[in-house]
Amino acid sequence: MQAVILVGGEGTRLRPLTYDLPKPMAPILGKPYLEHLIDLLKKSGVKEIIFATCFKYDIIHDYFKDGADFGVKLFYEIENEPLGTAGAVKNVEKHITGPFLVFNGDVMIDMDVRKLIEFHKKQKGIGCLTLTKVEDPTRYGIVETNEDKSVKRFIEKPSKEEVTTNYINAGLYILEKRALDLMKPGINYSFEKQIFPQILGSSEKLYAFSNGGYWIDIGKPESYKEVQFDILAGKLDVDMHGYKEIKENIWLGKNVEIAESAVLNQYAFIDDGVKIKSNSFIGPYAVIGRNCLINEGCEVAESVIWPGAILGKNVSIKDCIVGRFAMIEDNAEIMQGNIIGSREVIRA
Repeated sequence: MQAVILVGGEGTRLRPLTYDLPKPMAPILGKPYLEHLIDLLKKSGVKEIIFATCFKYDIIHDYFKDGADFGVKLFYEIENEPLGTAGAVKNVEKHITGPFLVFNGDVMIDMDVRKLIEFHKKQKGIGCLTLTKVEDPTRYGIVETNEDKSVKRFIEKPSKEEVTTNYINAGLYILEKRALDLMKPGINYSFEKQIFPQILGSSEKLYAFSNGGYWIDIGKPESYKEVQFDILAGKLDVDMHGYKEIKENIWLGKNVEIAESAVLNQYAFIDDGVKIKSNSFIGPYAVIGRNCLINEGCEVAESVIWPGAILGKNVSIKDCIVGRFAMIEDNAEIMQGNIIGSREVIRA
């Protein structure tokens, strides 16, 4: 089984963080999001992966190369211009040899993909969507199903009056190769708005597989932070190889220097090479990236700090994201969902 991962988007919802880094490379507890997704696929026996790329393709390629260091075989296909979720898959057709998985490059999901594959084989349809249950489906698109688990219809971003189910498209599909015949190369197509409705109007059947496990869209700042805090709280299981849990829900990387008077509260992740000076308070819910410097008297809570950032003395950060190599000068306070871009300098 092969997998296609859609990683061509510009990550506009995470700007300014994504001006110089593609969204799929955003760090999730020390590793790019894409590396976590590769780990999930490997667990399910999927080791041949195709990246459908566009925006800042070189950063993804330079990190993963041919995939050998990650235990998989990787292929890359670049879009000269955005082709939509389905057009991007059509663009990688030359690499596809049979049934294949499709992942949106901005969802974190906890499931055994083998169960989806087995379900698809049993149903014998042209494809199968993974559904997940959410509290507010009006933000997404609901998927209605028949008794035989076949898809009945889609309603994109329904009003509250239109909601008939809380199940939405989770951004993970399995498709037969013949589904690609529904598209012409080089054309912008959407699975959700064009291809899936087209299938429903044909003699082919599209099925739905319900995933009862964890699911989150990491493409928004709030959920990007939330997924990391959820991992620290044990709500989502990911591979923490290379990190040591020194106390419950407190993880440290290698060569970390922490002053004796610094306090580490629960739900903290401190990556390799971080230095935390005296009288600092870290956590609850703090993620500090590789080689950051946290000077004396700082407070960091409910926040994610990307690699290389420097916090001056007596800096207070709560409910924020700080970009790579940003500099927060002495006595500054950053609160209430602010996002500091890479290499920005913030003064008190």
